[in-house]
Amino acid sequence: MRVKELREILNRIPERHDDDEVCVEVFRKNAMGGTPTVRVRSIHNGFDWDRGKFIIHTETDLKEISKEEKRDINIDTIIG
Repeated sequence: MRVKELREILNRIPERHDDDEVCVEVFRKNAMGGTPTVRVRSIHNGFDWDRGKFIIHTETDLKEISKEEKRDINIDTIIG
């Protein structure tokens, strides 16, 4: 996604949603109910080595997991 695409989406959202919380969807093992999310703490455009990026910082640290780690989580859900 590019900033231009994000801006276009945000511009289409009715103002009644201006007070909605901005969150990022995450995987949460055994979650029930609404979509698991973490809050966005801040956003900024990158500079120096991060030039050309628009970075979203979440309140909770996110970790990239491997296919094997995801497989193990899914297996635990099935047999757990």
